[in-house]
Amino acid sequence: MAYATSQDVTDYTGITSLPSDIDRLISRAEELIDETTRGKIDTDNANHMEAAKKATCAQIEYWLSNSEEVDISNMPHNFSIGSFSISGNSNQGNFSKLAPRARRHLFMAGLLYAGIDVK
Repeated sequence: MAYATSQDVTDYTGITSLPSDIDRLISRAEELIDETTRGKIDTDNANHMEAAKKATCAQIEYWLSNSEEVDISNMPHNFSIGSFSISGNSNQGNFSKLAPRARRHLFMAGLLYAGIDVK
């Protein structure tokens, strides 16, 4: 299911010169959104679709700022903030693959609930 278009990404991020592989990035971001929500996005629910669109755009913004490598390797080999630094194996998995803004959009739409739905 397509949640966002390149125009949506431009509108959300303000970036007018998107990379040539933007369609691939959109597809990868949508895969991550589906994984994170465990397929709970109801395509007939306007709130779900809006959250999915914003989360997809936020994820792409995150990758464009931090490199898609954050998702591929899950952790940079070296990372520092001021005098604090971390060096380690790229397979440690200490960093979230999902962008913080994407997580907020999904959370506010109730799409991160992992409990049991009683009907």
